[in-house]
Amino acid sequence: MVFDNLVTSDIRAKLNSLKWSLRANLFGNAMVWIVLALVAGIFLTLGIDYALHMDRAQRGLIVLLTLAGIAYVVWRFGLRPLRVPMGAEELALVLENHYGALDDRLISTLQFATHSQARMGASEAMVKKVAHQAGELMESLDANGPVESKRTLKRLSIPAAALVILVLYSVCYSQVMGLWYKRNVLFADVQWPQETYLSIEGGREVDGKLQFRVVRGRSLNVTVKADADHVVPNEVTFHMDFPGLGTVAENVSGAGAGGNIYVKNFTNVAEPFEFYVTGNDATTRDCYVKVVDPPELIDVRFKIEYPVYMDRPQSEIEFERGVLTVPPGSCVSLSGRANKPLAGARLLLDGKEVETPLRLVSTDKTSERSTKTGLKGLTGHFYLPERTKKSSMKLQFELTDTEGITNEHGATYAIRIDPDRPPTVSMNRKGVRSDVTAKARIPLIIKGHDDCGVGRFDVCVTIVTPSKTTTAPAPTTKKMPVPGVPVTEDVEIIYELELEPMKLKVGSLIRVHTVVRDTMPESFGGPNTSKSLVQTFKIVSEEELMTELVRIQREISQEFVGTVMLQGQVKDKVRAVGDRIGSTGLDAEVRRELGVAGMAQRQIAAQCATAAQRLGDVLDEMNYNRVGSQVKKQILSSEIIQPLLKISKKPMINLGAELTRASKGTDASVVGQITADAANTADGFYTELEKILKVMQRNIRRQELENRLDLIIKAGMRIREKIRREAEKDTGTIFDTTTKPEKDK
Repeated sequence: MVFDNLVTSDIRAKLNSLKWSLRANLFGNAMVWIVLALVAGIFLTLGIDYALHMDRAQRGLIVLLTLAGIAYVVWRFGLRPLRVPMGAEELALVLENHYGALDDRLISTLQFATHSQARMGASEAMVKKVAHQAGELMESLDANGPVESKRTLKRLSIPAAALVILVLYSVCYSQVMGLWYKRNVLFADVQWPQETYLSIEGGREVDGKLQFRVVRGRSLNVTVKADADHVVPNEVTFHMDFPGLGTVAENVSGAGAGGNIYVKNFTNVAEPFEFYVTGNDATTRDCYVKVVDPPELIDVRFKIEYPVYMDRPQSEIEFERGVLTVPPGSCVSLSGRANKPLAGARLLLDGKEVETPLRLVSTDKTSERSTKTGLKGLTGHFYLPERTKKSSMKLQFELTDTEGITNEHGATYAIRIDPDRPPTVSMNRKGVRSDVTAKARIPLIIKGHDDCGVGRFDVCVTIVTPSKTTTAPAPTTKKMPVPGVPVTEDVEIIYELELEPMKLKVGSLIRVHTVVRDTMPESFGGPNTSKSLVQTFKIVSEEELMTELVRIQREISQEFVGTVMLQGQVKDKVRAVGDRIGSTGLDAEVRRELGVAGMAQRQIAAQCATAAQRLGDVLDEMNYNRVGSQVKKQILSSEIIQPLLKISKKPMINLGAELTRASKGTDASVVGQITADAANTADGFYTELEKILKVMQRNIRRQELENRLDLIIKAGMRIREKIRREAEKDTGTIFDTTTKPEKDK
């Protein structure tokens, strides 16, 4: 079967015509965007440069960015569409998509003619018939029908209009466009025409900028003048760039006869800055304000020699500005170094020069020299009065440098008169609550502070005894000195208050506070003492306290049951995840389950640590109150608290972290091995926690039983004592001959 003549020359000609029409259409569409990009780029660079008056580097950057945008347009709308291949089959599909009557006959004819696989098993008559029908249909069809040439022609009117606008603007504003060409194409340094011309008076040329000098802290006046032969604006704008504040703009109105003088006053100049001035369309050159430091002290050192009664070594203080705290009667010595050579210096205290004048010295040696050499160092001293009603005084240095610049505020300090202050004391209990037994020892954490030094602590205990009568006995107070208190400004000491020697009754209240005294003698006045806040304790029976402690332990054990159950869930979950990895591999659900297990394991570690801490508090309270058997307390410590702390501090946290890392793993074999090891570890944790829970519950039951037996025994003893007293009351006068029993008895 021969298929060489299936595609006629007419079909090929029409396909070729369609191809060139499509390319012409694409080219026309590309020219629309390219011309628009060129015109927009010209007007963009013109507008930015005309508005900002950019320098050569800035113009080059803008032109480079504009050319990059035009290049992108050329590629996006020109080169890339034209590079798309247009084969016979692609063109046939375009025609068939536009002309539905072809009904795949044209593309089938092309495929029969070019692809042998398409002809396999096909009837020769059918192929020729399809080719004949395609040829007849193509004879009556316009090959350029799919091309939207009219739309492209309409689009070409847009860049044509843009070109017309550009040409008209260039003709009307030929001078502006000529300057644009020179500045943005030739990159020549020519200036735009201006309506206003501004000039800044004063200053000197330094590194291409106009520089002004001003003494730090003083004011600077800058005068700007507008050329009266051109447009004079009503106001100009100072654009200032401060290192600390950033860019700040301020408008200044014109003054003078013609209103063309503008004066800006910079007050209290403290740092160098740059500025330039704009007005109408004029912009001045950049200006720089250089700050000249006045003479002032740096690296100032004060040495305070305290009065003898304070028994305090002299102290050295070094700072530049601030408050100097000095007790009355102190001698203050000073030494310092100025930032520039000095010709003279004075020291004033509350506006009056001190009796001992300052001396100028060398900065490397303390030997005195002549002021003509311009020494930077100085030394001196002064005394504060021993008695003064003032709470503060002003210390001021007046310095004069070798250039004749005098700084009346070379350095200023506020001297605060530091009178004696009362000592401070705080007291907190440790290891016990407000309910204690009569034989308890109460640990008291006592902290004290005093500027002259803490002398002593006294713990004061006020006992309020309950009474069955309406008239209660007066409270009694005992004062117990705390031994071993160091004589320092800050003291922290632990004092254990023993209640057993006080023979307290159940129901009594004790109020405890601490009194602190400083080291200052009474002859110097005060205040010398202070007292802490009062801590109140109630005396309860040992059985009542043990009942409460057992209740707390039972509450902890009930919460711990949930922890054990959670550990069992983690154990089962990790083992189930390990089995799933072995059967189905590593997936998102496995990772999520491992992450959840890791979080739960860390939660279990926190719960175990909390339980151990709470049980430790219970154990401390038992020890400090001297209740509970030693065996039960030993079990609580060694078999419950210590194992909980040991297992929760590191092993459980490490397991949680290991599970979290495994949840982020990608190797199924590695994650499977980690999960298997973690399952065994979690199983061990579960076994250990079950063991601890059993010991905890058994110990609680034994403590309850022991406490109940104590209650029964003591109740029996009270009943026996009551019976004994009643018997003595009934039989006490039987054998007394001086009395006779009543008839009813």
